[in-house]
Amino acid sequence: MPTKKYYGPKAEQYRAESSAYYVAHRKERLAYAKRYCKANKKKLKVKRTAYYKKNRKTILAKGRKYREEHLEERRDDARKYARAHPKRARNYQLWYRYGLTQTDYLALLKKQGGKCAICGKKQWKLVVDHSHKTGKIRGLLCGRCNHLLGFAGDSVPTMKRAIRYLEKSK
Repeated sequence: MPTKKYYGPKAEQYRAESSAYYVAHRKERLAYAKRYCKANKKKLKVKRTAYYKKNRKTILAKGRKYREEHLEERRDDARKYARAHPKRARNYQLWYRYGLTQTDYLALLKKQGGKCAICGKKQWKLVVDHSHKTGKIRGLLCGRCNHLLGFAGDSVPTMKRAIRYLEKSK
């Protein structure tokens, strides 16, 4: 809305006219603003950078506060997006968690013949197995084998003891 404040006997009339002008010339104002921003790109970037440097703490604090206050809304929006765009969500998850593109995942899947790296069974969905210490990707596993490693804490000695236990009990 207009920034000018009108007071006095004709204040309501002036406000109404100002508001009507504001609405009627919206497209012109937006076009002017677009031209101005395009013509003064560097100048505006310097101004924004200086403003950010001066007010960095306040800006970051406001962002944190907003994220905390709207946490559930943001989670709901993320869930809705993931349900609406499952492939994109999966690709993002692969990239964010493991640094893998969809092409990398498919190459790994092809290399393993579409089978779990431990049990060798074909599964409709294989999960990325990685070292929690190094972050290095070891291969693709079915859910059961992934849980097996997880419950063993990725510990080779624990797995060896489990194998000995199974062999002994035969």
